[in-house]
Amino acid sequence: MRDLSSCQQTSNTSNDSATVVFEDHNSILPGLPNDLAHLCLAFVPLCHHGRLKVVSKAWHSAFSSRRLLDTRRKWKKVEDFLCIFRDDPSLTCGEIFDPRTEAWALLPPMPCDPSTYGLTNFHCIAVDSSLLIIGGSLFDARSFPIDKPLASSKVFKYDPCRSCWERLSNMRVPRGSFACGVYDEDCIIVAGGGSRHEQFPSEGSRISAAEKYDMKNDRWHFVEGLKNIRAGCVGFMYEGEFWVIGGYGRPGTIAGVLPTDEHYRDGEILDLKTGTWRYLQPMWEEGERRRLGKVAVVHSEDNSSGTSVFMLDGSVIFRYIFVMSMKF
Repeated sequence: MRDLSSCQQTSNTSNDSATVVFEDHNSILPGLPNDLAHLCLAFVPLCHHGRLKVVSKAWHSAFSSRRLLDTRRKWKKVEDFLCIFRDDPSLTCGEIFDPRTEAWALLPPMPCDPSTYGLTNFHCIAVDSSLLIIGGSLFDARSFPIDKPLASSKVFKYDPCRSCWERLSNMRVPRGSFACGVYDEDCIIVAGGGSRHEQFPSEGSRISAAEKYDMKNDRWHFVEGLKNIRAGCVGFMYEGEFWVIGGYGRPGTIAGVLPTDEHYRDGEILDLKTGTWRYLQPMWEEGERRRLGKVAVVHSEDNSSGTSVFMLDGSVIFRYIFVMSMKF
């Protein structure tokens, strides 16, 4: 009886040990409470999350949770990244660059439609911790003629926590080459645009419609449109207003044969409080260039220098002067 009791006790001890080991395997970091483990993982640079997810199921769940992002925000461990799409996001993986670690990482391909191809002139913007691909111009094998570019109304969101794409509500009006801005952290506004494709620089439609998107409710709503038809324009937020500059309007021809565009030197500004547009004086003097180059908008984190707008023209960089409100 004594031996049997000893064996039973040993068996119970073994079972207890097995239980402890099992619980450790289900913890994020064995020996630490999960709250403290989440804090430790929050200090790992975001570019390393993908390769660390394969360590265990617990790590995959932790690195894929919204809780980890909330912890990173609380401890101010947010990071800035550069995202590049060299081609159609559904065919070519996007790339993100971490300037702190000088490391590159690939994004998974965006979901594709077998009938469409050649997406270009879309907008890629960051909203909160998500990356959005909005609109663009593409070709549809089901349309005729096949080589006629069409505008897209689709919107996709990339979730860095789950490393996957999600389809959002379509825009009310399909558009590519349009102005786009983000305000109130989770609201998006778009204006103008058309269906022009990079392969056919003289073709495509132009529109003046504008709409805004509420990410919380996943809904698009119309707002007052631009006063002029405007595609190929650039948009940005400045002191609570949405600025739309440059672009081109109604198509024309040279000698009635060669197609050409009427490029604008001016812009339009939307007051988000009143919902009305006002005219922006020409950015160039008469006789100077009209067509915009590549434009970059830089927002200062500490608001020391406010918002700066730069334009690249070959090897020359221009800066927009807000005080003068007239030119680069």
